[in-house]
Formats: sequence, structure tokens, C-alpha cells
Amino acid sequence: MKYELKDWKIAGFILSIAIIILLFHFIDFGEAFRAFSQVKPFELFIVFILNFVVILFKSMRWQVLLNPRPRLIVLYLTNLIGFMANTILPARAGELVRALILGKKENISKTTVLGSAALDRIFEGVGMLILLVIMPLIMDTPDWMKKGTMGFIIFFSILFIVIILFMKVNPDTIIKYIPLSDKTNTFLKGVLEKLQKGFEAINNIKTSSIATILSLLGWVVQILMIHFVILSFGIHISPLAALMTLLSVNIAIMIPAAPGSLGTFELAVVLALGFFNIEKSLALSIALTYHFIQLIPVTIAGAISIPLLGMRFKDIDTDISQN
Repeated sequence: MKYELKDWKIAGFILSIAIIILLFHFIDFGEAFRAFSQVKPFELFIVFILNFVVILFKSMRWQVLLNPRPRLIVLYLTNLIGFMANTILPARAGELVRALILGKKENISKTTVLGSAALDRIFEGVGMLILLVIMPLIMDTPDWMKKGTMGFIIFFSILFIVIILFMKVNPDTIIKYIPLSDKTNTFLKGVLEKLQKGFEAINNIKTSSIATILSLLGWVVQILMIHFVILSFGIHISPLAALMTLLSVNIAIMIPAAPGSLGTFELAVVLALGFFNIEKSLALSIALTYHFIQLIPVTIAGAISIPLLGMRFKDIDTDISQN
């Protein structure tokens, strides 16, 4: 049986709806509304600002991985558009969108940019991997978290090995084993060479170290974001709760779901905070607040960034269709 992208879209929406129904089944709406009514706006304003600081660190990391290096403002606006696309499009299509935009704006091969964008996500994973390894050393973690951590470590290790091997292999060697026409082989060789160029930063120890540090800085700011959201509800608990919540969310959003990871995001927050004895209704209120502040301002900023880069929504839609 052949599965198409639209099948994954439907499956993702069904999963998200099922999780939302499950969550709301166990929620005391009166308690949730009371929690919302007591939220402190100053802490949420700090979260709002920190959200854009995270994107700055992500943009700086991507700039380090690119050669030649585009202007930071272009990368920042491109990332905003990419995150907007991740919110409204399935299958994390924002990764493709930002590669297409930057390639077009800076006249760089889209394949090379896509390779660098993939490498950028890998260094994002390096930061997460470091935190996942550290967390069991400083706190107890639930069994589901341990299993998710092990799954992520295995997946990431395999991915890293594949990329290292890909960088070591000459494109001619790969093409030699693919029975295609000379014209197709020439095209494929060009694609592979451009992809390798996008990944070449991984061979530079200094570049890799800077990218890893920027990743960790971004993760630390995200931990602060969650901690301030929790504080805004008048809850004073260890920042370790924010650490576990952040890592839980990022494991959960790897599961295909509706755009914006609706449902899986909230479930991860509720499970993580439940480990710290925070009642489900309150935990869901925190989850919805955190998710809202993450998605809505960045989505609006992404829409504003399109004309700032001299582009139109129609241009992006056309590029996605063609590529």
C-alpha cells in the first residue's frame, strides 16, 4: 500500500484531536479558568522577549555553519518565516521553507542551504543530547522519559554516523552503484556535492564548538522561558521542572501531529509537570500558555518578515510547489 504525505497529515490531525480529547476529559475547567485568571503578566512579558532571544541564538548558529556567511538580520527574518511555516504547515515544512528563502535571497544553492539547515538541526540536537545525558545525573526521571531519551540517543547516533560516512564518500562512488542515465547521474552528482558543501562545517572543530555553545545557550534560554511561565501561575518549584518539561516537549514533538505539534506538546507538559505533583488542570493551563506564547508572536513576526525580505506569500507558495 502506498502512503502519501496527505495520509500523514490526516494521521497527525487524528492523533492531535485524540490527545486533546483525552486531556480535556481529565480537566477541571473551573480550576483551569481560575489558574488563568491569576496569571502574572510581567513574567509572561519576559517569556515573550526570551522567545525572540532564542531565535537570535538559532540564527547566529546557522550563520556560523554557512559559507559564505549571510547577514544575521537576513537569517533572523528567514528563521521567523520558517517557524511560522512550521506552525501552519505539516511535516515541519518550515525547514524546507527557510532553505528555499535563504537560497533565493542570498543566491546560494538551495541544496547547499538545505544541507546547512539540516546540519543546524543536528547541532540543535547536540545541545538537547547533552542536557538529556546530564539530567539523570542531577534528578530522578520517570520511566517514559528514560525510554524517550534512549530512543532519541539511538536515533541521533545513527543520524550522526550516516552524515559522517556521507561526508567521507566521494559522490562518484555513490553514483557508480545507481543504474541511471548519464544526464541523471550528472545531476545527482551535483546535488550530492552541494549537500556535502552544506555539511562541511561539521569537519571544522572550531565551528562545531561555537555551534554547540550557541545551541546550549538557546536551550538555557528556553528553560528560563518555561520557568517564568510556571512562575506566572504563582508556582515556585525547582528550575529542574522546567528542564524536564522542555526535554519532554522536544521528544514529544518528534511524533507526527497537527501543525504546531498541537496536542503532543500539551501532553508532554502535563506529564512532565505531573512528575512534580502539579495538578492536571493547572499543568494544562501552563502548557496552553507556554504554547500560545511560543507560537502566536513568532507566527505574526514571521508574516511581517516576508515583506521585509522583499517577498510575497505567493512567492513562498510557488517555491514550495516547485521544490
